[in-house]
Order: sequence, then C-alpha cells, then structure tokens
Amino acid sequence: MLRIFIVLTLLLSALACGRKGDEVREWSPQDHGQPPTDPSRTPQEAEMPSELQAAAAIWTISCSRCHGPKGQADGPERPPSVVMADLSSSEWQMARSDEEIATVIAKGRNLMPSFEKQIGAEGVQAMVQVVRSLGPAEKPEE
Repeated sequence: MLRIFIVLTLLLSALACGRKGDEVREWSPQDHGQPPTDPSRTPQEAEMPSELQAAAAIWTISCSRCHGPKGQADGPERPPSVVMADLSSSEWQMARSDEEIATVIAKGRNLMPSFEKQIGAEGVQAMVQVVRSLGPAEKPEE
C-alpha cells in the first residue's frame, strides 16, 4: 500500500513538473468588476466626493448595524432595551449642531465607541455630513 502511494506521488509530481504555469502578469483594476450599485442610493449620493463616499461606507459597515441604514434606530445589532434617537427626524437634526454630532462621533457616547482614532478629524467631519444627509433637506441653523 505504501509503495502504491509513493509511486502515485512520484507520478503526479513528474506530471506537475512538465506543466507550464499560468500566465503571470501584473494585476490591473480591470481584473475585477465594480461593486454592485446600491439601488437605495440617491443620485446625490452617487455623485458624492470620495471622502463622503468613504464616510458613507463606514456608516454602512459600522454605524448602520445599530442606527439602521437610514438612521432610524432600527439596526439589526441595536442593543436590546436601549432607546436610540431617530437620526433622520427633523426634530433630532434641528436640536444638534454639527459640533455636537462631531463630538459624539469622535469621542463616543454610552455604548457607542469612539471613532476619532480610526477615521481622524477629516473623517469625523465627513461622517457629520453623512449623518446630516439622513435628515430632511433643510439644514438646521448653527
């Protein structure tokens, strides 16, 4: 039995040595398709500058788990029995300044972790814009 195994191993090795390798070339972006388009994205979101697109991606990956995709406190990982604000409501949006929102994003609050070290000051400001985009069209006064 051991001899058969050794013979088969040597035979397969010999066949593999005679095989030409796959073409080796440098990777290019065309090697991969673009990610699927999110049909829920508005045309305005599709035309966002790259820093806002990055912040929107962070929202989708990190924030929407608790806050929900549209900020309505309906995320699948929202801690049970925790009352969360509906970030999309005009009342919530009008009651907070950009600085207040930035502080919570940067420093965290209650069960929400701090994001300042991960995304930096520019990222925090971009996240403020994402949070603002969840609300109604009118911008609250500063």
